[in-house]
Amino acid sequence: MPQRMPEVVAEYDAVKGDEKFPKAPIDGYDPQYFTRLGEAGKPCHLIVWGDSHASVLLHIIDELCSENQISGIAARRGGVAPVIGWSGHESSSGLHATDIAFNDSVMEVIRKLSDTGELKQVVLAFRWSYYIDTPQRKADEPLPREGFPSALIATVKELEQLGVEVSVVLEVPIFEMHVPKAVALHHWRGWPLPCLTQEQYKERQQAYQPLLQRLRDEMPHVHLIDASPYLFSDAGEVEFLSKEGVLLYRDEHHLTKTATMRLKPLFENVLFK
Repeated sequence: MPQRMPEVVAEYDAVKGDEKFPKAPIDGYDPQYFTRLGEAGKPCHLIVWGDSHASVLLHIIDELCSENQISGIAARRGGVAPVIGWSGHESSSGLHATDIAFNDSVMEVIRKLSDTGELKQVVLAFRWSYYIDTPQRKADEPLPREGFPSALIATVKELEQLGVEVSVVLEVPIFEMHVPKAVALHHWRGWPLPCLTQEQYKERQQAYQPLLQRLRDEMPHVHLIDASPYLFSDAGEVEFLSKEGVLLYRDEHHLTKTATMRLKPLFENVLFK
């Protein structure tokens, strides 16, 4: 008979302890993509805009908005970069039109709120390696379409012209294996645990340096938020488990709620100081 999966293994495989952010609908907006943050009825000072990497930040942004007695809006759609005039699909495809329409709708919200003076900040969060080619791209992964760096610069420029502060979240360390499954198999079958050193992470960031330099040169007022120092161990490796044994990653590249809560002081310092 097949060996029954031990409870601790099943818990790791199911990413026990992680939570998705609850839906908080906003009148007039698609609840699948737009979510209210912070205190209802308070001025909307902040918008988080991005792909699924924006979604993992909502717990801390929601708490910070509530603590500062403001509201915010999260506008996120998986696999869609938070930029205007560009998508990761061929211009003739329906997906291209859908992505462009979504981002145009986000910009419309931003324009309306900035015109009233209510909106103060926009945070852009996305998986950089999904839109920029890197040496770590797997053979079966599609080559990103050209044009993303210039689209990001143009988007930041337009946001700043609207009078809002802009923050761009840098990519968190990405493992080459599904972290929960790897930990579960380690406990069950003795398979190797994930490993990513600080040096490996820095080496992988080299592919983004041209865009980062452009942001620094062309958009000197943009805030670049680097969460990676909050994920390194004293031994110089990226942590995937907390000291309490709770997973910090829910796959190769998405942080769990436990991990993102580590970042709260970082975002508080950038957005609310």
